[in-house]
Amino acid sequence: MSLLLAVGAVPTLFKGLGGLPGRELKRRAKVVSEGGWAGEAVSKAISDVNAAVNAAVIAAVVASTAGAGVAGS
Repeated sequence: MSLLLAVGAVPTLFKGLGGLPGRELKRRAKVVSEGGWAGEAVSKAISDVNAAVNAAVIAAVVASTAGAGVAGS
């Protein structure tokens, strides 16, 4: 929501939402973005994805390195 506010897209994207004027839409979007209601959940999800990607990359590197060592013997 913060990004939408920053680029001024809130009134355009949410036009006609309950008949609210653009100014009210911006005010409500600001409240949502400052509240951080989803910030913690999103942060944890990103952290979990990063951990999974790191584990996959490490496993691939270990497997390719181990395979190279056997073939080179």
